[in-house]
Amino acid sequence: MLLPFDDREVVLGKIQPGHWVGEVQLTDGGEATVTIRASEPAAVVGLDGEALDALAEADPDAASALLSSIARDLATRLRRTSTGLIEQTGDGWKLKKPEARRGWFEQALGWLSGAA
Repeated sequence: MLLPFDDREVVLGKIQPGHWVGEVQLTDGGEATVTIRASEPAAVVGLDGEALDALAEADPDAASALLSSIARDLATRLRRTSTGLIEQTGDGWKLKKPEARRGWFEQALGWLSGAA
């Protein structure tokens, strides 16, 4: 995953075989936030909103299973991100102290790239 930064691209992580890429854009219709470029030969399957709609019409069960899988993956990533940043206290939730968050960004990149 590459993120444009000033006049260069920053490598955020490596996508592992079998993992989703672009699921947020597929579900919300927004713009892509990162660029994906293969560093070695790869087989990829693409699915845009139009194709997802066609799948839902042709095979609702398959579309439902696909969206459920994407939703579980997004929920897992959100839970891991939240766990790395906030903690529950007797009074509710609060942001973890900076030293407790150290290394969180690197962990989040690992989760996003499917490495963890």
